[in-house]
Amino acid sequence: MIQLCLFNMKYSASNYGVGTYFRSIIDSLKESSQIKLNIIELGMTSTQEVIIEEKEGIKFIKIPGSTKRLNDKKYSRNVLYILKSYILEKECHKILFHLNFMNNAYLAECIRQLYPSSKIILTVHYTEWIFQFLGDMNRIKNVIKRKNSETLSIEEKKALKDFEFEKKLINNCDRIIAIASHSSRKLQSLYGVKQSKITLISNGLQDRYIQFSDKAKREIKKQYKIASKEKIILYVGRLSEEKGGHILVKAFNNLLDRYDNLRLFIAGNGDFNAFFSQMKSINSRITLTGFLAKEDVFKLYSIADIGIVPSFHEEFGYVAVEMMMHQLPIIVNNTSGLSEIVTNGFNGLYVNFNTKTEETSTILQLAQAIEQLLADQKLKEYLAINARKTFLEKYDLKLFSKRMANFYLNTI
Repeated sequence: MIQLCLFNMKYSASNYGVGTYFRSIIDSLKESSQIKLNIIELGMTSTQEVIIEEKEGIKFIKIPGSTKRLNDKKYSRNVLYILKSYILEKECHKILFHLNFMNNAYLAECIRQLYPSSKIILTVHYTEWIFQFLGDMNRIKNVIKRKNSETLSIEEKKALKDFEFEKKLINNCDRIIAIASHSSRKLQSLYGVKQSKITLISNGLQDRYIQFSDKAKREIKKQYKIASKEKIILYVGRLSEEKGGHILVKAFNNLLDRYDNLRLFIAGNGDFNAFFSQMKSINSRITLTGFLAKEDVFKLYSIADIGIVPSFHEEFGYVAVEMMMHQLPIIVNNTSGLSEIVTNGFNGLYVNFNTKTEETSTILQLAQAIEQLLADQKLKEYLAINARKTFLEKYDLKLFSKRMANFYLNTI
């Protein structure tokens, strides 16, 4: 029997990509007879004591602590001492600790000291400097080369500190899971990780597609006060600069002079103020929903005409895969994980922009791609059918579950 300790931390990322990853692993392993799953939840602010719960054969260990302490060395050591009371090495064949956050260097260090015979796994969902540099690898390489220079800006110094902390974590791990090919290449070229230490396992999702009837779609539109003839452009995700939502708002504005039946839905939390400043003249044509439960997001997928993922960087691209699962034609930025999921002209369309691209050019590109799909119903249907097909062939949870179970069982 393998004891698998999967660590979760109460960050905003847990509500988005990392949270989805956790749910996928839970769904994959909850009936396993070979792997005993323990979910270790850190940073629980709603309690002052350790809470142990058992649900469907899975043990949940909830440990209190403020968000500020989650990457604190003393806190990490206390967490491992607490786990010593519940995760006993003598009761199982082996223990695997699976980390998912790039600021877990102290946690990995303490695991290595207190559980020397265990194995430490890390899934790289993102890197901290990506949020500062919008995924610009060349810029972080430049900062690393200049690490002893006095000309580094405050932002660059912080990015370098994050990078060095991440490298410390990676060096303490036995195996690394890369969720996309570009992630594997980055780990090798930037962090110096040997290829033999990396396993590529693409994320997977449980198939939740429901083919709503026309009547049901009308009811959903009625719920959101959408006119029957309105065309829905849909964005799902955090409202932050690296996600490119501000580019989408400007591209949408560009289209309104030629289309009087468009509505943009933005589903997610984040920096609303940045969006409000761009929406002053068109706010009656944009709906900001805030964070929605998955069931409500799935309803929006069913009535949307086009899905947009304009991120400057995505380590993987869960939202794109969700949209493909729901047979929605999508437009994505041709970058990082998105370019591995989408094939231009087959299951989606590309736009090509990055941090160095002129903003007027990016706005025009995205507006033109949207207009292309609005004008070509056959292309929309072709992309949508192939998107659904791609999901079933590559990203269905059944495939992910098999790969993850084999990975855990063979990590010795």
